[in-house]
Amino acid sequence: SGRLRPEHKGRYWIAVSLAEAETLRRVLHVRMTRAVLPDKKVDLALHLSQSGQEMGRILDASAGWREGKTGASPHETAVSHGCFRFFDGDMHYLPPTLTKLVRVLQKAHAHDRELFFQTTVNARRRIERKWQETPLSTLFTVSDEWMALKQRAQAAFVRHAVKAKNLSPWEAFIAFDADNNSRLAPSELYGALRWLQVPELTAEDVVDFFELADHNRDGMIEYSEYMTLMEVPGEKSGQHFDGEEEDNEDEEEEEEGGARKEPPPKIEPYGADELREILVRRRRSELERQKEEQARRTVQQQELDLKTYRQELLASAEREGGSNPKILLPGRDAEVLKQFGIAHEYRLVEFSFGSNQHPLRTFVSGKCRYQPVLIGDVRKHLEPMQCPGKHPLQAGDYWSQCFQCKDYGQMVRGCSVNWSCVSYCCSRCYRAHEEEQVKERSDPVGKKTALVCDAGCELTLQVPPVSSAEDAGQPVDKMAEGQFAVTV
Repeated sequence: SGRLRPEHKGRYWIAVSLAEAETLRRVLHVRMTRAVLPDKKVDLALHLSQSGQEMGRILDASAGWREGKTGASPHETAVSHGCFRFFDGDMHYLPPTLTKLVRVLQKAHAHDRELFFQTTVNARRRIERKWQETPLSTLFTVSDEWMALKQRAQAAFVRHAVKAKNLSPWEAFIAFDADNNSRLAPSELYGALRWLQVPELTAEDVVDFFELADHNRDGMIEYSEYMTLMEVPGEKSGQHFDGEEEDNEDEEEEEEGGARKEPPPKIEPYGADELREILVRRRRSELERQKEEQARRTVQQQELDLKTYRQELLASAEREGGSNPKILLPGRDAEVLKQFGIAHEYRLVEFSFGSNQHPLRTFVSGKCRYQPVLIGDVRKHLEPMQCPGKHPLQAGDYWSQCFQCKDYGQMVRGCSVNWSCVSYCCSRCYRAHEEEQVKERSDPVGKKTALVCDAGCELTLQVPPVSSAEDAGQPVDKMAEGQFAVTV
C-alpha cells in the first residue's frame, strides 16, 4: 500500500558535481519566484549529503519546493541519502539507515555488494579504513531485510534474557567464554543461546547469529563485536572495551559493601561438530557461487571484448589502407590465398607493420621501433649537393668562400660544369647536407616500415574472430568452421 514507505511518482534523486550544483543554484536565484522551466511543473532542491548526516541538508530550493508542495517523505530522503553515502564510500550509519540499505540492495548478493564497495573505495584518495570494524559490515553479511529482522529479534531476546539472569554484558561474556581466551567460538555461542533458552533454536540459526556478530570474519566473536551485538539500536553507544577496568570498579564497590560477588558459572559449549559442518558447507557453497559468478563474468567479458574487436575491425576497414589485421577467407580471397600458398580450407589473418603503426590488439613489452624498409646502408647512394645553378658539386681542393656558410677556407666541393657559377662548399656544410638526407631516410613517416624489436622484447598478437557476416560475407554459422593461418 505504500503507507509505511511512501514514495512519490515523478520524483528523481540525482548526484551532481560541484560545478553542476553551482549552475543549478544560479538558475534558482535567477528564476526567483518564477517556474524553473517555463510551462513545466518542475521544482527542484539542492541537498548536501555528508558523512555522519543521515538525512542531509537542503542548500537551496525553487519556490514551489519552499511552499511545501513537493516535499519528500522521510523514507525517500533517508533511502536516497543512504545510497549516495554508500556510493561515496561512507562506512558509519545508524541502524535504521542500514536497514534501508539492506532492503534496497537485497537483490544483489552480499559478496557483490562488498566487491562493489571495495572497488569504489580503492578508487578514492582517502585514508585507508577497514569496513570490517564499522557498522557497514552488516550490509555485507545480511542477505535480505527478513534475515536482518530475524537477527535483530534474536539479539533483542539475548539482551533481555541476559538482563533477566541478573548479569551484566561483561559477566555474561565471561560465562559464555568457556576456554577463557576472551573470544567466543561458534560452539560457545550455541551453548550460551541454549542456556538463555532461545525458543525454536536450530544450528542454522546459531550460524546466522554468529555471522551477524563476527564483523571481521575471523571465525571468532571478540568482546567489541559482542558489545556491539548487545547494544540497543538507536541508543547512544555504550561499548566497554576495557572489561578489566569495569571489573575493578565492581570489586571496589563490593569490597566497600563488605561482600564479593561470585563470578558466574561457565556455560558448556554445544554442537561444535554440527556447527563446523554447517560452516564448511556454507563456505563451500559460497566458493562455488563465486566460482560460477567469476566464470559467468569472464564469459561476459570475453563476449564484450570480441564484440568490441569486431567493431574496431569494421571501423578500421573504412580508413586509408584498410583494416589491420586483415582477414582473408576462402572463396572471397581465393586468389590472394593462392599467392601465399595457403590451402583452400585455411583462412589467412595478415598482420601488417608496414604503415608505421601497430595492428589492432598488438601488445609489445620491451623496446621496439619502426624503421623504413631499405636495401643496404642508409648512407649509400646519397644525392650529391648542388650549386645555386642546380649543378652537382664535384670533389676537389679549393681555397675560396663557401656559398652556404660564407666562410673563407679550404673547400672540398665545387661546380665544374659551368665556371660562371663559381660555387664552392666547405666540408662542414657538405656533411650537414648528407646527414640531412640520412635523417630523412631514417624517418619512418610516410614510408614502408618494419618493426625492429630489441633483445628481450615480447610481441603479442590477438587473432580476430571471423564470426561477423559483414566481414566474411557468409552466414555466421559457417564462420566457425575451418582453420587459421597467420602471417606477419
